[in-house]
Amino acid sequence: MLRFLVCLVLASSFVKAASMQDMAKSQAREVGKELYDKFGLYPMDVTVNIKNGVDLIDLRLYSYQILEEREAEELIKCSGIRFLEQVNGNKKLRPYLSHYPFTKVSVRLYCFRDDLSEVPIGKVESAFYVAGESLVKLAR
Repeated sequence: MLRFLVCLVLASSFVKAASMQDMAKSQAREVGKELYDKFGLYPMDVTVNIKNGVDLIDLRLYSYQILEEREAEELIKCSGIRFLEQVNGNKKLRPYLSHYPFTKVSVRLYCFRDDLSEVPIGKVESAFYVAGESLVKLAR
């Protein structure tokens, strides 16, 4: 009987964690679609870290645009801020967040040419937004 109860508790915890992950991923996909429609950024992948609730949501995007540093910085900041707005505005997700207002989103943008070759030297290769800070990496 004790084994059954332990298994039931573990199964319940697993279902709750899966539900948190699904809800957070769904929110990230929604933001990804919005960023595609608005800026032509393609959603690539979503990762959700769960310890004491949802601790981090990581959205990876890619672009076939050749971007200048300033343009990429604006895009990544806009993407990160919009992602935070969506996560914090979701009342169904809010109880599962490790803290509110939630600040631990990560947005990564990778740039390629149309033929998937590397971007030209001096143009943006990748850009990152983590916890309100942005970083742009240029091709060398």
